[in-house]
Amino acid sequence: MQPVGMTAIVVEATSCQKISAAFARITEQAAQAVVVAPDTLFVGQSRQISELALRGSLPSICEFREHVEAGTLLSYGQNLADGYRRTATFVDQNF
Repeated sequence: MQPVGMTAIVVEATSCQKISAAFARITEQAAQAVVVAPDTLFVGQSRQISELALRGSLPSICEFREHVEAGTLLSYGQNLADGYRRTATFVDQNF
C-alpha cells in the first residue's frame, strides 16, 4: 500500500457542549474531513455535528445511518433500529 499523505487529528468531545469547541479546533488545524466515532452521544447530536461539518465545508463520515439522515455525507455501519430488532429475534430463538 502507498501512504496517502494524511495526518490524523484526534479531538475529543465528551459532552454536547464540547462538540462545537471540538469543531472549532478541527477548523483551526485545517482538517480536510471528519470521521466521527461511533458513540451514543454523537448519535443524539447528529444534527449538530452535521451542521457544524457543513458550516466548515468538511466531508463527514459516521458509523450510523441516523447521521446521514441528519445531513452527514456518509455512514459505514448498520441501522440502529434494525440492529435492535435483530437482537430481539436472536434472544427469542434462544429461549
